[in-house]
Amino acid sequence: MAAIRSASAPISTALATLAAVRAVRSVFGTNGSIEVSATKSATGHLLGAASGAEAISTILAPRVQMAPDTNSR
Repeated sequence: MAAIRSASAPISTALATLAAVRAVRSVFGTNGSIEVSATKSATGHLLGAASGAEAISTILAPRVQMAPDTNSR
């Protein structure tokens, strides 16, 4: 599972998403499948707690065999 961070402005969101996709592909390749989530849209802007919340959801996801929901607009 890979958790990606997202930005709030439309243009920066598109650029951040593209950069995240490229980073995931460079690490995991393009031949397999990997679950990717971005929970900011579900949790809101947690400021200093955002990385911790993402880490917890990423660590717990395999235990419950479910990827965190990604609320896209």
